[in-house]
Amino acid sequence: METDDFILTQSLQDLAEDLELLREMATSGRERLRRFRTQLASSPTHFQKDTRIFLMKLLEEPEQLYKTLQEELKIRHDRLAEGLALKQRAADALRSLHGICAGIITAPDWQSPSYDHSLISQAGRETGKIIGTSNDYKRDHHADAAAYEKKFAKEYIDGVLRAPVRVFATGSGMAAVSTVAVCLKSESKNDGIVLAGAGTYFENKNVLRQIFGERLRFTDEMDIPAILKIVAREKPQIIFLDTLCNTDSMAMPDLARLIPALAREVKRPTFLVLDNSALSVTFQPLSVFPRVSPHLCLIVIESLNKFHQYGFDRVTGGIIWTQGSLAEKIFRTRMHLGTNIPDASALALPEPNRAWLEKRLTRIGRNTRQLAEACDERMRYLKKSPFEKIIYPGLPSYPGYAWTQKQKFHGGFFVFSFKPKFRRVGIYQKFLEKIMQRAKQEKVGLIAGTSFGLDVTRIYLTALHASRDAEPFIRVSVGTETLWELEQLKRVFLHVIKHF
Repeated sequence: METDDFILTQSLQDLAEDLELLREMATSGRERLRRFRTQLASSPTHFQKDTRIFLMKLLEEPEQLYKTLQEELKIRHDRLAEGLALKQRAADALRSLHGICAGIITAPDWQSPSYDHSLISQAGRETGKIIGTSNDYKRDHHADAAAYEKKFAKEYIDGVLRAPVRVFATGSGMAAVSTVAVCLKSESKNDGIVLAGAGTYFENKNVLRQIFGERLRFTDEMDIPAILKIVAREKPQIIFLDTLCNTDSMAMPDLARLIPALAREVKRPTFLVLDNSALSVTFQPLSVFPRVSPHLCLIVIESLNKFHQYGFDRVTGGIIWTQGSLAEKIFRTRMHLGTNIPDASALALPEPNRAWLEKRLTRIGRNTRQLAEACDERMRYLKKSPFEKIIYPGLPSYPGYAWTQKQKFHGGFFVFSFKPKFRRVGIYQKFLEKIMQRAKQEKVGLIAGTSFGLDVTRIYLTALHASRDAEPFIRVSVGTETLWELEQLKRVFLHVIKHF
């Protein structure tokens, strides 16, 4: 059992890492403002005079706040309580600053900027960069999204590149799914089935059903032989799978085996779409994709609402990336559907940074594993209990542990599984009420709310309105707490599990 000294020492180390990350984000935000100030100062004729002066003044306070945060976050704290208070305060301030600064920077922009002018430009900071009938309509695409896409590819995509990777930002994760599905519908024959994993996110199932109708079929993504038999028999041209499913089963297919097997099996152009939102940079699809695959085309989508905002949860966003000729068709589909990310949203996102993201996911992964293990152990110790087990790919009891144990990251959430006769929404809601009540009594940070990848652990009843596509279940999305805070969370969960 971990000693109090170890917990304190590790927690102070956790805290130092958190404050350093926040300081780097403050530095990045301040630099973004400096670049905009330089644009305003060096190109006065690109802006109305009064507007330029007004914007220069607006920049002063946010720049000073970033500077103050940089200085405060340099200090190493030996008192955990003081450091944790600073972490919470600084993260909240940075969250607001990113939104405010995105608004200031894009304030002089036009959604339909001019590419020429007789008197005054209507392109602002993009004057001289706009080409008529090419990038002069931001619903189609814009420079801020392009910059984010380029850096996303550089920071987050590894593997053997058979062709250049092209990245496309969208207005949300769901917009990414819709864009890909519409594009592929026109690319495939209308007489074949569209295959999707049974654990596909229920909102994605709804989108796929609306677009493909009766062509849509579901299969167990954990059963590789069954998938290969369907592919051999039905020859689907489109296959949708989640790398880690956002459902009560938390299916995590063995893609290291499945993808090469699919590449060998398919005999005509086939599109494999992977939703990588729950694993993000910790799973690199190209690392398991064959160097030579004449018929299998890989498309990856990811929500930017989760891990990529470092807990800020400011805006919606999504990513699509692929290689080859399909990339241009996805670009045009996004353009025609209007699913491009807004410029202010692109600037509200923290800049892609591999080191930042990996450190954050390491913390979330550690916390999720430890809390899941503690809850699962307590459940199995109790002789009479409404609980059955914890579902989490990092536990030995998980059905796919033979391959999931090789992974460093198993997601940032786990699921409470109740015994069959207790699987009722009313019981779930009562359990949530008890958990929140105990956390308030103990003064332990816990949020009742949706999503994952945030700083403070969340618990919620999900898929309540999923209808036929999923059963309601309780999920715990674990945050970036220090080890000391995590021990307090364990105490709350274990008490309620024991007495519920």
